[in-house]
Amino acid sequence: MFLNRSLGYLCAQFNNRDMTTATVTPTLPASWEPTVAGCLSTSDFWQWDYGPAKDKRTVLGGPSQTTNCLPTAWASDIVYSGSECPPNYTSACQGTDTLSAVTCCPSLYRFTCVYPVSSLYHGSQFRCMSAWATSKAVRVTHTNFVENNLAVETQTAQPNLHVFALAIIYVTSTSESSATSVEGSNDLTAISSQTDISSSSSSSTAQSASPDSSSDTGISTGASAGIGVGAAVIVAVAFLAFVAWWMYRRRRFPRQVSELGTDHSPYTPEMAGQEVSNVGYKDPKAVPPTGSELPDGSPAAQELPAYPH
Repeated sequence: MFLNRSLGYLCAQFNNRDMTTATVTPTLPASWEPTVAGCLSTSDFWQWDYGPAKDKRTVLGGPSQTTNCLPTAWASDIVYSGSECPPNYTSACQGTDTLSAVTCCPSLYRFTCVYPVSSLYHGSQFRCMSAWATSKAVRVTHTNFVENNLAVETQTAQPNLHVFALAIIYVTSTSESSATSVEGSNDLTAISSQTDISSSSSSSTAQSASPDSSSDTGISTGASAGIGVGAAVIVAVAFLAFVAWWMYRRRRFPRQVSELGTDHSPYTPEMAGQEVSNVGYKDPKAVPPTGSELPDGSPAAQELPAYPH
């Protein structure tokens, strides 16, 4: 085997580890390009079906490209000795120095590197990944490796569906790769790498990201401390304002009660919305007598006879 698997060149290309002890062969000439017509066609979509539901992927190109459209001795884990990506390929990801592996993906569409690469369900064979930008009907050739048959189908492409491609990987110790990122057509868009890449129907968020970017987008320690102090001040001011409002309400409440008086006027629904005045229970002592007293000298009351005479 041409590659020392114990080193794991994937760790080198994504984690910036050195590849100097790996056995690198064969050489990838800068002028290499496919000699067979039809390689890397923009509409050549295949579904590689290995049987299990998680082992089905929509791929740019069919299985024959492994022998007809890729460099000599190509395999998914072969690292060539080269200086740049071949024609129709572009650097999708690479390390920060010239000894780190460069992964070249087809430039027909905007692909990014799959990371981490899974050894399950043929995951290590498909190292380039993209996704549909819009929903559309797509003609796909379905190849079933278990039943050994082909079928042309029309499938609905959706933004949450992935499209994979085969990669060409190289390292160079003399100069950095001269390949530059080339955006593809509008049908596909680059997506960020994600953990679960075993199924072509797994969803992801569309975005472009450079693995070797060194920009720091975090917040400094001083800024974090300033934000913390500012937040504490805001909370303290809000608390003091609440306490002041609460004390003001407490001081004001007794005065409002004293102004209401002690009128115990009865309330009935008929009185709602009407102006009521001088309504209430009055002291019985203040009520004047409603009858008149008998005058002095009036004859005493006499009892009526029980039977007529």
